[in-house]
Amino acid sequence: MNKALQNYECEGQLSIFDIPIKEPEPFMNPPEEPIYKLDIKGICDDPYCPQCGYEFETTRTCKNYEVDCERCPECHVKVDWGPWHRLND
Repeated sequence: MNKALQNYECEGQLSIFDIPIKEPEPFMNPPEEPIYKLDIKGICDDPYCPQCGYEFETTRTCKNYEVDCERCPECHVKVDWGPWHRLND
């Protein structure tokens, strides 16, 4: 390389180190919604919503069988059925 061009810079020239690195914005990904563990009460291990206290129906013959529903029908928070299954399966 020619010594005259070795340290050549133009007015307004940018270095690759002058460009700020911007993190990409998440595209159409809403923040994760919290998932709440069910409250388990009583001698029959009845599941209740931890937010509003709604009692889920766990009788298979009932028309509103609600085991493993993703959300509480009353307050619509996400619920985790894991603890209830560990006690009842």
